[in-house]
Parts: sequence; structure tokens; C-alpha cells
Amino acid sequence: MLDTSYCIRLMDDTEALHANAIEYYRYFLQQKISMHISTIAVAEYAVGDDPQNLPINTLQIESFDFLDAREAGNFHKYLKGAQPNIEGYNRRIIVNDLKIFSQLKTKKIDAIISADISSLSKYITPLLSQICCM
Repeated sequence: MLDTSYCIRLMDDTEALHANAIEYYRYFLQQKISMHISTIAVAEYAVGDDPQNLPINTLQIESFDFLDAREAGNFHKYLKGAQPNIEGYNRRIIVNDLKIFSQLKTKKIDAIISADISSLSKYITPLLSQICCM
């Protein structure tokens, strides 16, 4: 699954990791590794650029559906309980990273490629035992 941070680096030649992102993309194509992108990542990407600029013809687009939403809620509950995740805002807002990560589980996608290190420590590492054991 391609994360928004990876897509930004893939498409923006001024980004420090642009060449690295291109090499990964070429490798995936050469090895015939299926590349997925969530509609959530597409929405995030659209904030800064037209998603039509992404190499959509080489990506499998994954819609966020009911099962994904249920799993994202379970992930949030596991990490935060009933706590809101935005201070002063009394709703349990589920961050997009958790939504995309839930798609990894429900759609049985083996990996995510991302440049977002903070997401790894905040969400992915704590959830690995949750995902592996369910």
C-alpha cells in the first residue's frame, strides 16, 4: 500500500527522497509487485496536487469500506480507548493513518511504503501485535 507521504516524494522532484521513491517504484514494476493506494491517500494527496498526476494506471485503488471502517475503529479503541485524539475536541477522530492501516489488515495487503516515521512509532508499532494476532 502506498502512503500519501510516499506518493508526494514520488511525484515531487524537489523532495529530498524523490530519487529513492522513483527507485522503489521501478523496482515494484520490474518485480511485478502489486501496488495499492487507498482512496484515503488519494484524498490527502488531492490537497496539494491533482491525483490524476499519480501513476493511477499502475495502481490498484482500494476503497475505504464498512469492514475497513470497523477495523479502524477497533484500532483507535486499542490505542486510545474512549479518549479523543485531538485535545479540546470531544469526538473520537480516527486519523487517516489508522484508516489506511486498517485496509492493510482487511484487504490482506502485506506492506505499506511510507516516508512518515512518526506514524510508525505512534500507530504501526503498537498495532503490530494487534494485527498479527487477530
